[in-house]
Amino acid sequence: MSQFIVSARKYRPQRFDDVVGQDHITTTLKNAIRQNKVAHAFLFCGPRGVGKTTTARILAKTINCENITEDYEACGICASCVAFQKKNAPNIIELDAASNNSVEYIRNLNEQVRIPPAQGNYKLFIIDEVHMLSLAAFNAFLKTLEEPPPFAIFILATTEKHKILPTILSRCQIYDFKRNKVQDIIPHLANICDAEELKYDQEALHLIAEKADGALRDALSIFDRMVSFSDGNISYESVIDQLNILDYDYFFTLVDHLIVGDLSSSYLLFNQILEKGFNPEVFLQGLQEHLRQLLMIQLGNTAFLVNGSQDLLNRYTNQANQATRDFLLTLLDLANECDVNYRFAQNKRLHVEISLMKMAYFPHARQQDISGFSSPGETAPPSKKNGTKSLSSQPTARTTPTSGPRAKTVEETKSDYKTSEKNPVKTDQSARRDAPAPTKEEPRPPAASTSHSQPSSPATGDAPSPTAPESTTPSKKSRRRARKLLPTLDAMDEIIEEVEQNDANNQVVPDDDELIEMVQKTWKNFAENNSSPSLVSFLKDAELRWADDKLFITVTSQLAKSSILDQRTLFEQLRDATAPLTPEIVFVIKPSDSAAKKAPKILTTKDKYEALRKANPNLENLIKELNMKVEDI
Repeated sequence: MSQFIVSARKYRPQRFDDVVGQDHITTTLKNAIRQNKVAHAFLFCGPRGVGKTTTARILAKTINCENITEDYEACGICASCVAFQKKNAPNIIELDAASNNSVEYIRNLNEQVRIPPAQGNYKLFIIDEVHMLSLAAFNAFLKTLEEPPPFAIFILATTEKHKILPTILSRCQIYDFKRNKVQDIIPHLANICDAEELKYDQEALHLIAEKADGALRDALSIFDRMVSFSDGNISYESVIDQLNILDYDYFFTLVDHLIVGDLSSSYLLFNQILEKGFNPEVFLQGLQEHLRQLLMIQLGNTAFLVNGSQDLLNRYTNQANQATRDFLLTLLDLANECDVNYRFAQNKRLHVEISLMKMAYFPHARQQDISGFSSPGETAPPSKKNGTKSLSSQPTARTTPTSGPRAKTVEETKSDYKTSEKNPVKTDQSARRDAPAPTKEEPRPPAASTSHSQPSSPATGDAPSPTAPESTTPSKKSRRRARKLLPTLDAMDEIIEEVEQNDANNQVVPDDDELIEMVQKTWKNFAENNSSPSLVSFLKDAELRWADDKLFITVTSQLAKSSILDQRTLFEQLRDATAPLTPEIVFVIKPSDSAAKKAPKILTTKDKYEALRKANPNLENLIKELNMKVEDI
């Protein structure tokens, strides 16, 4: 069996033009060679597998090439290039800082730098994973890196630039490699397939490029695995099966079910996905990505952010035209909420199924939300009670078909809401609901027919009056009930209505005397019904005072304040007693009279002597006989 060489090594770029997706770097390096302005130290940084070490090798080979081409590439046939390709070039030294990160290693490197090249004009040192060097090694490397011999060039490579000392960074020309784009990886994989005479599907290569997450080396590793699995025929089905990728056909079908509100089909499709062995979390991530693609397509100028083949983009476009923007935004919000709370759910499957239920119910809730709206340019659905229809004077601005009545955009809904505030006219259903029930059903007289296109004026109040506008708006109560069917992204209108309603129902505020009387009564009842003797003592000793809409509570100690603050039930009862006011409670600590007495003075030695002398006059004679002083006592 012959030795197999992986594609990442076999098809490693040998020229600047072969480097994939890093044109901003290769162009700069070629211009530096052309202008003879090659720096003495380079730092190549970026994510894994994007070509840092490969570019460093190409740069080293090109600098030492004896016959540089007209486009400033290495010739590949001179002695220096041939020696480099055979990995025995004496002037190009490749080092690994991950396994040689001590200060002794850098000292040996400094000694090698002083030796001039045996062949060629330059001696190049490629140090990979340079961030692994120790602090002492970095410091030992500073002087050599800043002022090397004229024939020495350093090329450093790292994936973690933030771990390198700023003193090292300031001595290097820094080149930031970017992640490889999917559009750049796919042609490279196709060229390898053509060179190896392999059959492939464009969609399969697209999946491999997406799975690589911006690393060309990872893409080539996955590609080799797919070649072995599919026996030289890389198909879309084989890639999905091997990489355990959830096919986007599932998400197209699921969104179709959600658009029409088919919950049972959505549950069956989700069960089919679980039976194939996919984790619900993978399903959520795929659904969010699919909804994001649809939203990018629908926004128009962001369509270029969608990755995929032309056939896939056409499918995204067709489905995006079948859904309204508020529908996609709501589904994306629900999917994101489900994903955020997924790890906290005890029943993972039920957690996802509840989110699917909300998504499938949204079209039905939206239809009920807009059933009472009828703006110019829109035909409202027929009423189920009396069969009447609203008139339509202009064609609709958006003709996207949906199931049932046309779903309004967010802008249209807000416009209708503003109109309803200025001209609140009740609809037939809301007026009939608010009116008292008749005691006896009376026959309705026939309406007078006219030859005009305007509706006739009926005898009863089932239809709008002639002075009312053509498009009636629902009452605030019916609109709020419809909007509470499902939470949406626009909930500020409901909050404003509720605040206004609460302001309209202002209660009469009692005066200060009545308030303090109710507070004292509540305070006394709580103290009488409490079983803690210490707390009851604190409550009875406290003084209550009402001033400037504040309740001042005077207690005798910090312990009393802390004990009272722990009584949550007490403050709830006080809040109910002072309703509708919510006073600020201020605690004042005032020690009692017994505690406020002045503490006894600490007596000195002299004070004690004077007190004893007054009690016993003979003490002074004793001190004189013993020849003692007061300070010695």
